[in-house]
This record gives sequence, C-alpha cells and structure tokens, in this order.
Amino acid sequence: MKKFLFVLILSLALISTATAQPMRDVTWTPVGDALHPFCRAGSGVLGNYFYCFGGADSCWGQAFNLTTELWEESTAPPLGGSAYGSAATNDAIYLIGWYSPGGFGGEMQKFTPIGGGPNGTWTQMAPYPIRNYGMAAAWDGGNFIYTAGGPWGWTIAYKYDIANDNWTPMAGLPVLKAWAGGAFVNGKFYVVGGYALSSSSTLEYDPSTNSWTEKASPPVTVSCASFSTTFNDSLVFSVGGGFDQPGSPAINAVQVYNPLTNAWSQETPLPEAHGSNAARFVSPDKVISAGGTLAGQVFAVTYKGTGFPSGSPSSHLTVNLVPFVQPVQIPASGGTFDFYAFVNNTATFSQEVDLWTMEIAPDGSTIGPILGPATVTMDTGTRGWYRHQNVPGTAAPGLYTYIAYAGNYLSGNIWATDSLQFTKLTTGDGPWVNNWKNWGDAIGDEEVPAALIAPEEHAVLKASPNPFNPSTAISYRLSADSHVSLQVYDTAGRLVETLLDGWRDAGIHEATFDGSQLASGIYFAQLRAGNYSQVQKLILLK
Repeated sequence: MKKFLFVLILSLALISTATAQPMRDVTWTPVGDALHPFCRAGSGVLGNYFYCFGGADSCWGQAFNLTTELWEESTAPPLGGSAYGSAATNDAIYLIGWYSPGGFGGEMQKFTPIGGGPNGTWTQMAPYPIRNYGMAAAWDGGNFIYTAGGPWGWTIAYKYDIANDNWTPMAGLPVLKAWAGGAFVNGKFYVVGGYALSSSSTLEYDPSTNSWTEKASPPVTVSCASFSTTFNDSLVFSVGGGFDQPGSPAINAVQVYNPLTNAWSQETPLPEAHGSNAARFVSPDKVISAGGTLAGQVFAVTYKGTGFPSGSPSSHLTVNLVPFVQPVQIPASGGTFDFYAFVNNTATFSQEVDLWTMEIAPDGSTIGPILGPATVTMDTGTRGWYRHQNVPGTAAPGLYTYIAYAGNYLSGNIWATDSLQFTKLTTGDGPWVNNWKNWGDAIGDEEVPAALIAPEEHAVLKASPNPFNPSTAISYRLSADSHVSLQVYDTAGRLVETLLDGWRDAGIHEATFDGSQLASGIYFAQLRAGNYSQVQKLILLK
C-alpha cells in the first residue's frame, strides 16, 4: 500500500472551462401571486419565509410563506423604493443602499423578523462608504457581508463587519461591474453578470489574498443579475434577470455555476422572461422566483423550481475517526494515541474541503485547531490518513472529546464531523510529552480496505510489578498474528535488551525483563507489532 508523508495542504488546479450543456432537471410550477407587483427588490430567506422588499414606484414589504405557499404582508423598509443590494444572514436581512424616483442613498437597513413571522423591525446600521445601490452582495456564513460594483459600472468593493458594524475597502474589481449578482461559496465571493459597458464574466474574490480572478462567463449573458443571483453551499444560480430595456432584455435562462470546475450549465428555463425578478434558493433543491418586468409591465407572478442540483458538501461528505486502540487512555506524563481519519465524497464531482481538528477539554474549553485547517480536493470516493496525536503532560486530567471537521474554515460552515474521546489519567508514566503535535501518513488514493476502516488493536497491557526489583513481567495483547519486537531502552535512548524479536500468534503474551545486572533508574519498554508501536515506562528500584 502506497504511503507518503501526510501533507494536507493542496492547491486546487484550475480546470479548463467546458461548454455548458442543458441539464433540464428542474420543474417550474406557478404558485400564488404576490400581493403587489414588484421588481428590483432586495430579498432573503429567514426561517419559513422568503422576504421581498421593494417595488417599482412604490416600496412594498411582502413575505412568501414556504409552507402555505401564500404571500403575506411584511413590514416595508423606511428608506428607498427598490434597487437594494441585499444579503441574508441566519437571523436578519440587510438592505444596502437604495433608490427611489426622488433620489438614492447609501444607508444600510437591517430587517429582523418578529417571532419568526412575516413582520419585523428595521434598524439603520453603518452606512455604505459611498452613496450606492444595485451592487452585488452576499454573506460569507460567518461575520462578513461582501459587496461589489454598483449601478454605473464601478470597480469598488467593500466588506461589512457584522459584529463591529463597520465597512472596510477590498481590492478593486479588475473589470467594471454594474447591476451584478453576488454569491459566497466555499470561502470565496462571486460576482456574476453585468450591465452595459461592464463585463459579463464571473469574478472570484479570495478573502485570504484580497485578490480577484476572472472566471467563465455564463452562456446566456445576464445584464442585470443583482436581484436574481442566488447560491447554496457549493453552487451559484442565475435565475432569469435582465432589465427589460433595449440592449438589456429580460431573459428566462436558468444557469448553474460550479466554482470547482469553473463551468456553467443550464437548467430548465423559467416559463416566461421577467427582468429584475427576485430569486432565492430556499431548500436543498428548491428556488423561488417572483416579480419582475416585461414590456414595461410589472408582475406579481411567482414560480417554484424543484429539482435543482444541491451540490452541497453537507449532503455528500462524511468524516470518520477510528481510534487504533480503545479505550484511549493517556498517562499523567502525557503520551500519544493513533487513529485513522477517513473522508468520503459521494458526489459525482470534486469538492474543495477544509479539514481541521479541535478538542473539548474536561472544563468545557476548546483547544485548537490542532491539525489544520488544511485544504484538500476531494474526488469521488474515500481518502484516509493514519495519524498520531500527542497529548502533553501539562494537559489537565479528565475526559476529552477530539473532533474532526470537514467544511469551509474561513466562513465557519461545517459540512461533516466525527469525534472520539480519550481520557488523560492522573496516574501512569511514560516518555514526557510537551506538545499537541499531530503527524502521520496518507493511506493512499486506492480504495480503503475494510480492515483499515475498523482496525483491531494491539496493546501493551501492563508491566507488573512496576516499580520492580529485580524483574518485571511485561504482558501484551495481539489482535492478529504479527511480527513482534519488544525492546528495552535507557533514558539516553541506548538499547538495553531485546526481549523478543519474532513472529507471535494472536492472543496475550508475556515477557520477563530482568534488571538484576542494571543500576536503579528509569527504563522504557517499546513494543512494535506490524505498524503499531507503544512505549511503557519501567522503574527499577534496588
């Protein structure tokens, strides 16, 4: 079996853009019309409602109940009339900038639902650094909202810090972007489409490097995508769009972008073209599209699209931690435990995944990351690693929970997790360990053998008596027939005696270490059985 030094951090190679092909998997169904016709609305999904704020000449607040599939009145925003940049977090919707026939402004308004219902309260937050509207915007799943562009093809971009209620500039866009759509997927911000002189390409912003990269353009140009671009954990969706103006027609194209392959595909188009419609991903395979304009008329029509590719890492990834020996017990002086870590991707496409480990200490505090975060590209199938985890002697005694995560570390999105437990004892000695070092090998890219998924353990049971004079019996257990080496070393690392070196059958065995010719002191017995190794501290007292 191929082995190599464990290096998790891999670079994701850019895959050449493929020609988009129709997928035609989505089914569109008309559902109840909105209470008021609208277009260019800021929108977002919170709980059981799809909220839309804005109109054409009038500003409405409307909420689509995802259970009853009926529209209800909602609390309208106090400022503006339409053309908001918008982003929804887990508990609020942010409208950034505004436009009305009487002017425009850069104020930001936060909507918080009351009791999970259609109505809510509005709060003014730190205003956008300049008067602006119609920009691309998206929440990163953590503490930041990213924005870019505006209505006139600007190259400006800003990041909003939710916790501190302030804005900071980002690197400027490499091309002009007007009325573009925003999405945040797998730790990166995507800006889609553009109007008039602005580029129709997709831009990718990497927060870790504060840099932009130009990506593939959608097969059908979306001149106004700021209201109808939506996303899930791993895919970007452009649903309709356009301005319904000369040179910027309303379109009904439904297009899907996969950042991992830098490729667009097409889904079943909307039943009719409506420019400046509002669209949001509302469940693992469902999108709601509502409102819009066509031939100068504003509509209230609402469509439900089902059968969208979920593409979500959370539905395709699993993590499995398998300790080599159970129970995992660490002596008072510290020690090491071994485990297998497996990550399985059942999707038909590759996924970029961050891997890291944390642990919860006996007092409830969190330690880590201990391993990572490190980025891997997960192809379809299973990858595995054989790991060694140090536990220092300074660690408090008690029960620890050791947790492995697969997700997007930057945004805090966790797609899969597993854990094991170990106990730090108040007794027992061994070679002193003073850090939380983690190291190991990759199992290889081949299919993981079943025996590795649930390995049986070898174990040193005990040295008895210990302390001893002049001899002690070292007993050990083998779960399978194995070549075994049992050797004793002094504190300088010099070999004192080889107690055995040969093949042994599965079961419990015993070897005697006679220290009658040795000076009092500390010695170490090391058992090697196959790939397994364990050390026992011995104390000779005369």
